[in-house]
Amino acid sequence: MASGGSRPWPIAVDGRLRDELAGRLARPAAPAQLVVGDRGVGKSALLAAVAGRLEQRGLAMLRLAGDRELAGVPLGALMPLGRTAPISDPADVTDAPDDAGQRLAAALAALDGPAARRVLLVDDADELDPASAAVIATLLREGTCALLGATTAAAMPRPLLRLLAEDRIVEHRLAPLDRARAERVVRTALGAEATPELVERCLTRAAGNPLLLRAVVAEHERMSDPDAVPARIARLVEHELAALPAAPRRLAELLAIAGPLPVAALEPSTAVLRLERSGLARRDETLIALAHPLFADAIAAACSTRALRDRRREAAAALRAAGDDGRLRAARLLLDDPERAPDRDELLWAARHAAGRADPEGAARLADAAVAAGAGPEALLIRADARSVTGLLEEAEADFARAREAATGELLARVGSREGFHLAMRRQRHDLAVEVGERLLADLGPSAPRDALAADVGQWRQIALMQAGGRQFIPELDHAPAELELAVTAMAVAAYGGDIEGTRRTAARVAALAAASDAAGHAPELVQYAEFSALALEARLPEAGRLAATRAREAAPAYQGLWEFGRTLIAAHTGRPRDALRVAERAAGLLAGQDLTGTGGAADALRAAISAQLGDGAATEAILGATRSDPRTAPKVAVFAAEARAWRLAADGDRDAAAAAIADGIATGVEAGYRGYAILAAHQCVRIGRPGAVLHRLRELTRATPGPLLSLVLEHAEAAASADADRLLAVSARLAEAGLLPGAIDAARQAARLAAARSDRHAIATTADARIAEWASRGAESAVATLPPDGRALTATELRVARAAVRLGTSREVAEALGLSVRTVDNHLRQVYRKLGVGGRAHLPAALGLADRSGAPAPA
Repeated sequence: MASGGSRPWPIAVDGRLRDELAGRLARPAAPAQLVVGDRGVGKSALLAAVAGRLEQRGLAMLRLAGDRELAGVPLGALMPLGRTAPISDPADVTDAPDDAGQRLAAALAALDGPAARRVLLVDDADELDPASAAVIATLLREGTCALLGATTAAAMPRPLLRLLAEDRIVEHRLAPLDRARAERVVRTALGAEATPELVERCLTRAAGNPLLLRAVVAEHERMSDPDAVPARIARLVEHELAALPAAPRRLAELLAIAGPLPVAALEPSTAVLRLERSGLARRDETLIALAHPLFADAIAAACSTRALRDRRREAAAALRAAGDDGRLRAARLLLDDPERAPDRDELLWAARHAAGRADPEGAARLADAAVAAGAGPEALLIRADARSVTGLLEEAEADFARAREAATGELLARVGSREGFHLAMRRQRHDLAVEVGERLLADLGPSAPRDALAADVGQWRQIALMQAGGRQFIPELDHAPAELELAVTAMAVAAYGGDIEGTRRTAARVAALAAASDAAGHAPELVQYAEFSALALEARLPEAGRLAATRAREAAPAYQGLWEFGRTLIAAHTGRPRDALRVAERAAGLLAGQDLTGTGGAADALRAAISAQLGDGAATEAILGATRSDPRTAPKVAVFAAEARAWRLAADGDRDAAAAAIADGIATGVEAGYRGYAILAAHQCVRIGRPGAVLHRLRELTRATPGPLLSLVLEHAEAAASADADRLLAVSARLAEAGLLPGAIDAARQAARLAAARSDRHAIATTADARIAEWASRGAESAVATLPPDGRALTATELRVARAAVRLGTSREVAEALGLSVRTVDNHLRQVYRKLGVGGRAHLPAALGLADRSGAPAPA
């Protein structure tokens, strides 16, 4: 298999931290350096790498390591300093005073010499016997040697803790691998076996721990059950548990069954401390949990059926005293216990609480039990909602129908709101949501839930009208929308359509109507979002970003998902893809709960596009596969889904297919009225070097809805299509002023490449490099730089020949003008035709965006 013994495990230590530690320890009177991290996070590998660097500098390494089997032997850890042979059996080491004295004398003799050239290397310092730890601390205080050590945080020896408090030790926290690095490691180790599903399973199970990641990857082929615990990890956990007394071992079983538990509810406290010091668990101020999910799997797998039942009941008893969240977890734990199962009311309470905690799977399971216990229509509604969120659409609709038949009064109004939300967001059928809501409103008396349903119906009506382009009312409606609803719809159509003047005009109208209305509803917040859209269309992205950030903090919860989506857009297009991904994940979570404008599917697809730009192909495919709206029926989603596919194709080296994907997405978006999103998508096509795929569309949009953002993107496209280095350099500065830093970086790079054959190439390259460095210093980056080389990019000579062919005509004329042979000119032209995908000389003006010999401009 790919990860077998013939291939080295592809994890290297952090070179920056390695060199930093080596540099610090090589200096005279260096303070001690201590690497702290969980088990398996790579501390020992880092220490070995630092030691190698120090030995290259001529420093002597005195290597020690804590050993659990010697933890009861005074000064047992110091033995390697005075021995020439390794310890064959720890049982041979005694704790007799004479032996301890000899060990100390031998250690001090080994330390005799110039301190500046000697480093004490102490691995597994958490396993040091107390006497050895005290001696090492004394040596450090006296400056006898420098120290490089490694330990887990919970089990740091007291003498080292005191040195840390005295600022005699510099602590370095070693974190798990981030997802991107872990994925690279897994893909390298698995080679051809690295399917998206297998990579995702390995990443999820290991949670960034290098030791556990290696075990999961190494054993995946031998395991018939992909969810089984790798044998290496099972042995590790078994070894750790065997060294524990009964109380902490029982606590480990409790944590494996129940998850994190309140420290205050656990007795005795010594068991908590002992388990934490073992490295199997970690705690904060209030909770203790096992240090890794695989530890929980291994411990639970080793428990008997009776032990599982007993620990489950013990955990439930402890959790009931830990507030509502504890009560909810207790109900879950006892679901499958026929003797202790919660009653109907407790199940309904727990299902309600799980739904409020955005846990649809838990809510569905608890509501299912509540329905079976006869809990009634509220349990059906909770289960319907949960099934809707988890993609069980038909089952959800059956539950909504049953709940609608059984519910009355305020609960019936709530059923209408939730069923309408399901139809609008999951099915993208706002018209059907209106139909259901209108039918229920006619039968409901006055109440707050009825008012909420009426507001929801108005919002669904607005979106349905917007999706129809504002051209017609919904046939199912019994009455015309109110003036405010129509004004909001017109404002949304203008904003999405890229009409700046229309957006500002209709926003003013909506604001006036809302101020005069007792039921303004969502209108005031949507006016703010229209202003955000107008700022972006005016190429004022930093201002738009500040507005979105402010509203995301200050707006009511119902609108936060929309504003986080806006923040994601700005972060992505101002060159902060990692920030954009973080905000996109928050937006997706918020919109899964409340999505007033049908933005959830677009947020999913935008998150996929950002993941693709960051090179995370597995995440891109997973997100697109789970997107809550089908791009084929949701045009807003189609634009961002096309971007995601395009970046994946470009990463595979197929920029032509990437450009075609973007062009298709733009066509869908423009036809449905989403011109603003289409403009931003078109710019990505220009950035990857395929301006011709969108040039005609951009010119069409300029005639329909001109604006500063569109003008900038069109200028970049025309400069790139005509291969004009000076124009590209100029537009790069204007793009940067607008905040479009990725486009600015790409335009500057394009300018430098095209100027390679010019006499002033050094000046252009210097200017471009300086600008790119300045933009990068602001944290901006462009995903184009990570793509494979562009196979269609013309060389400087090919570009000169192509331009001359447009200007002069025959190959002989071109050859004479450029000082080349006719054969060389023809060879270059053949390469140009192939790269540009054109059939011959007659198509060059259009492909290059130049005028032909007659002076006629290239066709649009």
